[in-house]
This record gives sequence, structure tokens and C-alpha cells, in this order.
Amino acid sequence: MGTKNTHVKHEGTITRIEGKAVYVRIVQHSACSGCHVQSACTVADRKEKIIETSPVDISGLYVGQPVWVVGTESMGNEALRLAFLYPFLVVCCVLAVVYFYTRQEALSGCAALVSLFPYYLVLYLCKNRIRKDLVFTVEPQTEK
Repeated sequence: MGTKNTHVKHEGTITRIEGKAVYVRIVQHSACSGCHVQSACTVADRKEKIIETSPVDISGLYVGQPVWVVGTESMGNEALRLAFLYPFLVVCCVLAVVYFYTRQEALSGCAALVSLFPYYLVLYLCKNRIRKDLVFTVEPQTEK
């Protein structure tokens, strides 16, 4: 059975175009924002984000245009692994190893937390490579 590589679309608006990069503003909603009592939700349930995209063809795109920001499900999964799974594994491994050798809980806990600094430093240093792997594209919204 082959791997399924579905596309994920999010509605947005182009805020600026610089060279081959198109910046799109999207509004991120909480999971409950689609329910029937959304009027009771606070403004804190919504966040605006600017996403840098790399469309194949930028001709015909303009600032203020409504577009779809398109990514793949595998991109989302990779982002989740980088942001949550791998750091969790680093913390757990360092905690276990340091506690095994020292039998000191406080030292183990501190070492586990401090181990996140090198992890995120490496992630920061590899940002250009990660940026090449996690590329969003844009598609103009069509009138229906």
C-alpha cells in the first residue's frame, strides 16, 4: 500500500510579494471556532500569522488577493516531529541517562531541560535546509 500524500489548504490573503517569495496572512482559529456558540469565544481564540510561500508562477498574483495556502500532510507531520516528538525524546533520554548515572532527580531534571538548548540551536542552524523541505505554495481562489 502506497503512502497517501494529501494536500492541506488554508484560506489567506497576500500581504506582500518580494522576488519569488509571496507572504500570505492567514487567520488561525481554535478547534472550537466552527461550533454554534462561536460568538461566545474570545478574540484570543484567533491568531493571525504571516506565511512565506514559494509559488511556481507568481504572475497574476497581487497584494490583497484571496488565495489558498497549500501544503502536504507529510509536511505537517514532519513539522510536528521537529517541534514536539524529537524534543520530547531528547528530554526523556537525557533524564533517564543522567538519573541512571547520578541518582539525583534535581540534576536529572535540570539536565533534561538544558538539553533542549542544543536541540533548538541545531534546529535554528539547520533552518535553511528545513525551509527547503517544508515549502508552502499558493493557489488563487476561484470564483464559484
